[in-house]
Amino acid sequence: MEKLLKSFRSLDSILRFVPFFIIAFIIPLVKIHISVPHNKEIAEVLIKSRWYDDYFCLIKVCFLYFAVVLALIILLSDRISKCEYRVNNFKFPEVFYLLFPFAVCVLLSTIFSRHRISAAFGIVDQYEGGLTIMLYLIILVFSYLLITENSHIIGLIKITLAASAVIAVIGAMEFTGIIEIDPPYAVSSTIGNSNYVGTYAVLLMPLSVAMVLLETNRAKKILYLLVSYGLVFFLLAGSMSRAGYIAALTIILIGFILLRKAIKAQLGWIIGMVVYSLFILIVMNSVSNGFLFEEIRSLNPFHGEKQQDRVRFEDIKITGNTNAVIKTDRWELKISYDEAGFSFSNKEDEKILYRHNTDNQAIEFEAEPFRDISGYEYYENDLAWLMLIIDDRDIEFVYNNGKLQVVGYNGKLTDIGEAEAIGFKGKESFASGRGYIWSRTFPLLKKALFIGYGPDTIIYEFPQNDIVGKLNYGAIWTIISKPHSWYLQTAFGSGVLSLLFLLVFIIWYIVKSFRNIIATETIYCNCSTPLYRGWRCTRHLISDIATRHLQRRGRGSSLSFVIKHNHSPDLFKTQETNPEQESEKTLVLSACILLSVAGYCVAGIFNDSTVAVSPIFWMLLGFGIRLAWANSSSLKD
Repeated sequence: MEKLLKSFRSLDSILRFVPFFIIAFIIPLVKIHISVPHNKEIAEVLIKSRWYDDYFCLIKVCFLYFAVVLALIILLSDRISKCEYRVNNFKFPEVFYLLFPFAVCVLLSTIFSRHRISAAFGIVDQYEGGLTIMLYLIILVFSYLLITENSHIIGLIKITLAASAVIAVIGAMEFTGIIEIDPPYAVSSTIGNSNYVGTYAVLLMPLSVAMVLLETNRAKKILYLLVSYGLVFFLLAGSMSRAGYIAALTIILIGFILLRKAIKAQLGWIIGMVVYSLFILIVMNSVSNGFLFEEIRSLNPFHGEKQQDRVRFEDIKITGNTNAVIKTDRWELKISYDEAGFSFSNKEDEKILYRHNTDNQAIEFEAEPFRDISGYEYYENDLAWLMLIIDDRDIEFVYNNGKLQVVGYNGKLTDIGEAEAIGFKGKESFASGRGYIWSRTFPLLKKALFIGYGPDTIIYEFPQNDIVGKLNYGAIWTIISKPHSWYLQTAFGSGVLSLLFLLVFIIWYIVKSFRNIIATETIYCNCSTPLYRGWRCTRHLISDIATRHLQRRGRGSSLSFVIKHNHSPDLFKTQETNPEQESEKTLVLSACILLSVAGYCVAGIFNDSTVAVSPIFWMLLGFGIRLAWANSSSLKD
């Protein structure tokens, strides 16, 4: 009977890791081609196709649903069958109450959205709707409740790093050209987007460092350094994500503060990491023919504005039914249409001569400053079409039914509207075009103070026919479907108020963890005398005696106060550690998880949340809060 009970507990312990195995291992890796028919909402935007070929996001979000449902079943089963969970493991830190108003904002924004289908489930290739956000919150809570041992957290970190190794191997084939990618050298692997690979690597880099610092076996320590850390660092460098690079630099600086004791004690290993990182960078730069170092040198977010010679569009307008004006920072071009076709003039209404290239029938202007403009024209019955190519950006005019119009982003004829913008004037190329997207998103937040437009619905509300802005951004045809900032994504989707609740929640965790780590480190630096260590061992001895005494007396209902974490075998614990070593391990683990969360938050300034990476962030945040809560309690003791 005792063996049966022990095996049952082992099985129970294994089952509780299955949802987190899905989150940490399967979701980042899984990839499958699914043709998704457009629903009635997205069909209004993507009118040129009837379905979307999804390879990454849909299958990942399906596994996310499955993981959360499975975790819920396990949690309810534990609550019903095991009384020791009822007191301790269901007691939340008070800061968790901030999640309730945040969740309410998400639900209200979803319910009252003008695009409820997309607000609930998300749009194609993203699926970051209200349901997905609620699943993230559930992952946060479940990771706090179900994973209660440091060794369990370490076990899941190992699983996460194992997945990153597979992702890195695929990424290496992309980087070396074995698998062709566009753009070259920007590793996307099974994550689906190189920017998100940068965020993924920033999340995992502190975890790989933690494994090197925590391991006591020299051979395993070397293995973690060469494989786990090395492959994660490769993903970071190969992502070509400036957001990832900036976030990595940030957490490295913070890491030297939080881990100064561990760094001092294991300085040789830290130096080894630095040398190994430089070696990886040099090899990767050689393979990419210098492209990697050029990308690293471009960490300045204004790097994209080095295009000093590009024409900047200032205004495009249609006057009357047959005339249009294109105004740039260098010239003004007037376009007219009559029975003879299109004609052109400058600001002074002087005719501009052009000729047709006999080879390709292109329009070529002969006079300065219009010599670099080319184009094509086409006439059929009452329809006339003109496309001008200006500095590698094209704009199409169509005269139809007695009216001159512009061809918009979705191929439909549209009038030219003026989009409201806040900031970044003349700096639209800031951070790879984020300046343009942010400047057009900020004005939309005025109507999203309390509840937002609905999660994942920016594609419908963004001024997609902002002709002038999009020409400066890159191309009229580009469809803006995300704000390229997790914070703007949250504020737009569920409201500015929800963003404030979320920020307070995360800041609480960061501040509390930081203070606990510094305080704990100070205690152990100042209280490392033999007498202090003897007192700690005596405390644990007394605790063990009290536990055995209660077990003999059969006080099952009181055991939850004493053995709240000893409910099942520890599958990941390979060696016994004394209390002081355990506390140092907790210190390193807490600090590295805090660095992962901080890195994600920094990268989130420039990158959106994504179903390929975000579940790991919310899982780690739950672990971090568990450690912060436990450390705070131990400090009070």
